[in-house]
Amino acid sequence: MTSHPGPGVAPRVKRRCRFLPICALVFAAVATRGMAENKATEFQGIVTATVTREGMEPERLVFTRQSHRLRIENATNKLAPINILDLAADKLTIVYPHNRTYMVIDLARKPPQQAMPAWSQIFPGQTIGPKIPAGPAHSVDAGVPSPRPMPAMPAMPAMPAMPSLPSLPPGVGPGAGVGASLPVPPSNGFGAPGMPGMAAGLRMPAGAPQGAVELKQTGNAEEICGMKCTLYTGSSLGEAVEIWATGDAALFPFRVLEQHGITRRFGLQMLADTWPELLRGKSLFPLRAILKTEPGGHERLSFRVEAIERKEIGDDTLFLPPDKHLEIQPPSLPGIPDARPVSGVAR
Repeated sequence: MTSHPGPGVAPRVKRRCRFLPICALVFAAVATRGMAENKATEFQGIVTATVTREGMEPERLVFTRQSHRLRIENATNKLAPINILDLAADKLTIVYPHNRTYMVIDLARKPPQQAMPAWSQIFPGQTIGPKIPAGPAHSVDAGVPSPRPMPAMPAMPAMPAMPSLPSLPPGVGPGAGVGASLPVPPSNGFGAPGMPGMAAGLRMPAGAPQGAVELKQTGNAEEICGMKCTLYTGSSLGEAVEIWATGDAALFPFRVLEQHGITRRFGLQMLADTWPELLRGKSLFPLRAILKTEPGGHERLSFRVEAIERKEIGDDTLFLPPDKHLEIQPPSLPGIPDARPVSGVAR
């Protein structure tokens, strides 16, 4: 027996089918509006900053962002490397204008921990030290007497006890005289009295990581270039830093110019080298950063944002390696560039 739907079922099904395209259009409109709002709030434009290092002329850095791409260049030194970052793919391209080369580094990929190769792998067939040829085995002929054993050495006589010295009167002997009353200059570093340099008292507790520092947020606030900033402070190994920063979502993740793409991860880590990484770990962008020695407060490094300009960036070639540049291999060790080309054809 076949059942038939009631008279009101078919119209309801038709109405549901009619509403499905309308719901899809509504969801699409909401998603498009959300993407448009994100794009509208996402910073696009140019940030100009000045970097001053102790004993060097100030340098002008220009940060240019277009969508997910960021370009960092030194406007003062045209031969300095240029950094091009793909923020979505987490890749860094370093362009070297002085020799028309560039390299691409995957920032998400950690370099493998390579052990020191054995001597035989570095110099095959060679050994350390003089090589002594193996000679024929020698045997003692029958009837030849064996050599007599060496006589034992006589025991050394005991040293006589030192006689006790008589007590000296006050003011006589070592430590007395004019030099004993002279003040000793305080130590300013490395345990040498009167030597300038790093601050004294750089003893770290046992087991503490070398150069470890934590940025501490203070209650101080200030507006710089239209951005609300909070003061962060930190100190380590005779260095102190004051950073006025805002959330990097308002601009972009902070980076400085990379020379070779690999940062040293061993040895003593100073604040002058690690402060950009500390900011990235807290998703902060600095509007002003000043690094000083302590005690004394001598300024060693400063970073100051001079201008923030929101504008459309229409030149896509700014975020690509220039023409007629050869791609080379990234370095395997910090500070050791590898000039081997990836391909024999320049871009």
